Amino acid sequence: ATEEYARALDLLRKLEPARDLTRGASEAPGATAGADGAAAPGAAAGERPWKVGAEMKFDLRVLGLMDAQTAAASSAATGKGAEATVRIFYRAFGKRIQIRIQSTMPTPHGSGLSEKALIGWAAMMEEMALWDTWHPVIRKGGAVNLGGQTKYRQFRHVPVSIFFKKECSLENSLVAFDHRDGVLLMSMLCVHQDDPLWKQYPPPAGFAVTPFQGKTMVAVQPRRDTTVFTTHVEAEAPITIPDFLVKWAVSWLLPEMTKRMLKAAARCSDPTGPHGRMIVADKFGTYAECRRLAQSGASLEEPHVVARDEDQQHKLAVRSLLVMEERFQAAK
Repeated sequence: ATEEYARALDLLRKLEPARDLTRGASEAPGATAGADGAAAPGAAAGERPWKVGAEMKFDLRVLGLMDAQTAAASSAATGKGAEATVRIFYRAFGKRIQIRIQSTMPTPHGSGLSEKALIGWAAMMEEMALWDTWHPVIRKGGAVNLGGQTKYRQFRHVPVSIFFKKECSLENSLVAFDHRDGVLLMSMLCVHQDDPLWKQYPPPAGFAVTPFQGKTMVAVQPRRDTTVFTTHVEAEAPITIPDFLVKWAVSWLLPEMTKRMLKAAARCSDPTGPHGRMIVADKFGTYAECRRLAQSGASLEEPHVVARDEDQQHKLAVRSLLVMEERFQAAK
């Protein structure tokens, strides 16, 4: 195999766990959100039960993302009207915690909302200097771009202040657009505190290297009348994570971050706003790619369900490598 093929395959392997979130999204209706310990989407028999951290509903008209006419069309198509739903699940394992966030937004066909939602999400991630417009605990000035950014890759410092402690993570972010299955995949991996990269990229002055080792996977599925965002976060600390910290994260930090992201996404359509100007410029071609993906997803009625057996997953991986946009040209 050529070096390019090998690097593309490595990138695919890193993003396949994010693709598996699409199976969890398809199982969402089977979850019981009202009870503590309810099985979250994707939880298999015998696994530790998930707990419900928060459930929120947002009126997209209040946020400025939907007008009355579009809300009426959404009611006719999905019965949801202007209501977006966000559900946060979590489970703790001593030093480890897993968090699953499921967001469903009504985006009726022909309204352009699916495109706005996809571009808004991508802008939140890509425009690192503007992270402080939606991230509740990040340092003013947002995340720090450490170079080499493309449509598919980011490498950054994420300096935050939590309970008077200033810590910084070093993150590798990978993105892919799968137009065949209509899904945006994202994987964010934190560099371990002992990794030699910290010597090359030390944290900003006044910030310590975070002791948390974490990864975040995201799958965004635009469809004909809805857009589904599924986020899975895993973090591990050097000591047992205090219960108060877990509850603070799932009951305040993540809900607050979600609210801010929705409000910021609503402002993205303003070409004179901070994100809007970046979207118009589209330095890396990301937002044009989002428009294409929204069009691809509009032709799909149901979320793609990932096969569970290894043979089918192997076939999926091979097919994915062939159809993923530009064969992961970011791997060059």
